[in-house]
Amino acid sequence: PPSLLRNGYSGPNRWIGVKLEGTTSNRAALGATVRVTAAGRTQAQAVLSQASYYSHDDLRLHFGLGSATLADKIEVTWPSGRVET
Repeated sequence: PPSLLRNGYSGPNRWIGVKLEGTTSNRAALGATVRVTAAGRTQAQAVLSQASYYSHDDLRLHFGLGSATLADKIEVTWPSGRVET
């Protein structure tokens, strides 16, 4: 059965959300990869279109920053191969 999960954590850790909009490859930015570096740690996520019964993935990407107040670097690799920072 479908489930709704809720995170009620209200600690001091921070996060950043990324929502891409493509102009050349595809508007939903499917296939793009985002790398976020903060406090010497790099995380990477890809924008994917996956779905299953009663569900669909959110195209927004969520990166935890821990105690860092901002990201040191954000790099986007588009499906066309173009890289932006």
